[in-house]
Amino acid sequence: MNITTIDRKQIDAEKFSDAILNTLTDGVYFVDRNRRVLYWNKAAEQLSGYSADQVIGTSCADDILMHVDDKGNCLCKDGCPLAATMEDGIGREAHVFMHHADGHRVPVHVRGAAIHDDHGSVIGAVEIFSDDTERIGVLERLRDMEQASLLDELTGVANRRYFNRAFGACLADFERSETPFGLVAIDIDHFKRFNDTYGHDVGDAVLRMVAHTLAQSCRPY
Repeated sequence: MNITTIDRKQIDAEKFSDAILNTLTDGVYFVDRNRRVLYWNKAAEQLSGYSADQVIGTSCADDILMHVDDKGNCLCKDGCPLAATMEDGIGREAHVFMHHADGHRVPVHVRGAAIHDDHGSVIGAVEIFSDDTERIGVLERLRDMEQASLLDELTGVANRRYFNRAFGACLADFERSETPFGLVAIDIDHFKRFNDTYGHDVGDAVLRMVAHTLAQSCRPY
């Protein structure tokens, strides 16, 4: 087999691989040990807004992707999952936010794996990322539903269901480690008089005011 045949097969294989990667709906990119981007597929362009020409040859930390976690910590400078994968060869995944070319943040699920040479040495990594917007939306709806089930609609403070849960947890801690806790019962003096004299709207306002005052006077937990 001559060199021309080998080169042709290599080129055909590269075209075939590129064609497959560009049919994926997930973004795919390769980086070398210096985290310089070597490949950027079509889905990566669509999800990020950056074309391959803009990204290839740059570092993933060069004010392009700028992954941050849900607390706003920049992972590209410190805590990059892909960098950690290239250090120990162990694949990782995370839910992060990616900088879009238009300036907004896009929630993405990233999965990274090390790339090895013929001798088993890590020479780079591949990352696959997908739009995580739907998952974020589901979590927010679940959070809203949980809050609605545990908060009093009128005052916005914890309701009887939440109290039962919290009391059970405190009691379990006490039985396990004798962690002390206390209960405080509070009543609004002459509350019936507010309703009878000024109406239930004023009574509701009094309840909200007292509940807000107590909530602001307590520690968050």
